Amino acid sequence: AVAYLTSPAEHVDPEFLSPQRIRQLVATQMNQEPERWSEVTLTENRTVAGYSNWITHATSWGGFVDLIVLSECFRIQISVVSLESLYWTHYPDNSQQYDRRIYLLYDGAHYDAVVGTSLEGEIRVFNAADEAVVDKVTKLAGQLQQQIEGQESSIYECLECRLLFVGQAEMARHFYDFGHCDVQEIHLGELSIEGDSEDEDPDSEAQDGVCETDAGVDEADT
Repeated sequence: AVAYLTSPAEHVDPEFLSPQRIRQLVATQMNQEPERWSEVTLTENRTVAGYSNWITHATSWGGFVDLIVLSECFRIQISVVSLESLYWTHYPDNSQQYDRRIYLLYDGAHYDAVVGTSLEGEIRVFNAADEAVVDKVTKLAGQLQQQIEGQESSIYECLECRLLFVGQAEMARHFYDFGHCDVQEIHLGELSIEGDSEDEDPDSEAQDGVCETDAGVDEADT
């Protein structure tokens, strides 16, 4: 999501800021100042060297640590709203440190990019002082939260340790803590166990001017 938002809209090279380049950027930045980042990586029970090595793996899912680093690398504020609580977290917290801001939605497992549209096209980067955009993204998050609450949570089983998890957020946390990535979804009431992710509700793709895109979430009048 960060790679998409920070890439120039007209740039068509998929490798310009690929996920792997983003991972490598985080690792390189941390290794240049290991003492500075040691306390941050300790919150994830890893050393700087351990985290730098882990984040470069294609199967690793980054989190707030990476957002802190990337905010400095791109000199941009990264603002995240939780779909579970509608609570905002800003990296950095000081909105005056940078004059540009990008927005992410966090569902407990994944980060999705928030983009706006105008007559000129897509808007990925916003003015950090524009609080009207914050209000619009908060409203968008509230609408998506209601959609999520109306859906039944999926149950997943880890095939490596056989633990069960309710929802993608719990599954993602288990993957992050233990590195177990071999999971399957359990459909209650069915004899068979399928590995496919739950089907998306076709009605959830568009509601009140909000639509899911491959890049993230788009609000038409932002």
